[in-house]
Amino acid sequence: MPPPPLEGAYTYPDGSMDVQQPDGSVMHTTPTGDVSTVYPDGSTQHIYPDGSTETVDANGNYTREGTDGYKATYNTDGSGSYQNPDGSSGTWDANGHGTWISADGTTGTF
Repeated sequence: MPPPPLEGAYTYPDGSMDVQQPDGSVMHTTPTGDVSTVYPDGSTQHIYPDGSTETVDANGNYTREGTDGYKATYNTDGSGSYQNPDGSSGTWDANGHGTWISADGTTGTF
């Protein structure tokens, strides 16, 4: 597979396409509707056909967001957090110790 051009667009045999954006990012679209963008700072974003997203920032921290209200963040130091559609949530530190709260307000640690 040839690399994408420095500017303009390249269409692959499967119908997917890379398009160089004016800001220096490259957007890759697939025939199934997935859209991935790689930005000049190294961060990326992937948008699925259902609207859910995955994002990795320039430091490597990862976030997944669903269209139903689910969100999870995983940081490069091992810490993270999540939020479920029902309102339950949790966080953890780099050592894996964390707290959670359920939709009914019950709390706990792990």
